[in-house]
Amino acid sequence: MIKKIIIIISGIIIAFLAVVFIRKIFFKTTTADEWLVKQKEYVDAFSDFDDSYNTVFTLYVQGGLTEANFLMHVDQFENELQLMKTAYDKEKPKINIKSYTYANKKGIEAIENLFSVYSNLLKDAKENSGNKEALLYSKLAYKQDVEDCLLSYITSVSILNEEVEKMQGGKDKQEEATSNFTGN
Repeated sequence: MIKKIIIIISGIIIAFLAVVFIRKIFFKTTTADEWLVKQKEYVDAFSDFDDSYNTVFTLYVQGGLTEANFLMHVDQFENELQLMKTAYDKEKPKINIKSYTYANKKGIEAIENLFSVYSNLLKDAKENSGNKEALLYSKLAYKQDVEDCLLSYITSVSILNEEVEKMQGGKDKQEEATSNFTGN
């Protein structure tokens, strides 16, 4: 009899822990729209990163930096990019799959693609550092990739803002109609 009670109590405890565990997994998610909005800080970080790289790149191409100094700066940029990527991966939450739309998915992917675009840019900068003409062409090609990623992100945020405005506009019109109906 005591064994049955212990087994029942153990079963109840295990079931309770399983429910808590399942709730923790399934209900601790972020919506894709919330994560998309949080990407703004990474867009700002990429903007600063790009400005710094462009300054060093311009100095090197115009002869203000030696190749050795340029490569040292490229190494520093690679380290900075790796730190940004590590922070991004740590911060990235579990996203509720049902909350994805085409727009927010493209915006999130655009930010994730920026990491690989900049990584490839820095890799090419190392490989082509002795050939400034090849370095210029490479920089132009990657500049287009960066712009494409940023355009996807900006478009996604714009679509999200429009959807929010529509929802708020609909609520305002509903409240106005309700107040007109009730005479308030």
